[in-house]
Amino acid sequence: MLKRIILIVFVNILYFNSSFAQNFNNMNVSFISAGVNVGFADSAGFQFGGEVSIFKLKSDQRKLIWYGMFADVLTNTEKLKVSIGPEIGWFILGFEPAYFFEVEDKQVIHGINGRVVLSLAVLHLYYRHGWGLNIKQQYNEFGLLLKMPIRLNK
Repeated sequence: MLKRIILIVFVNILYFNSSFAQNFNNMNVSFISAGVNVGFADSAGFQFGGEVSIFKLKSDQRKLIWYGMFADVLTNTEKLKVSIGPEIGWFILGFEPAYFFEVEDKQVIHGINGRVVLSLAVLHLYYRHGWGLNIKQQYNEFGLLLKMPIRLNK
């Protein structure tokens, strides 16, 4: 099973990179991307979850930009956090401001967060900082995303 997953990831990376390289000079392509998220937050410890995003990748000879929407869910044994918001990036660096809610012991915290992402096609490293709005609480989070981009148009 693990060999099959590694093969699927490898084939997808090759496909994504070859189609990317062939069309880089004038690209206007939409993708959907889903995968797993592993992180560590100072307020929650280790967390595991998933993320899905839909985004457009545009390029010309001088720039590569991407923008879209994302939603992610992170959990551990005590907390569940959901973030939803836009994403925008230039080359491999992205920013994602979002609304979040976190549930712990039947208490719901609403807030906003901002995430800085280093995006390498299927592997993404990030730092996120969040502010609770109804409860004075802040958190810092570091994580790793492994997402598979699937092209929606040609």
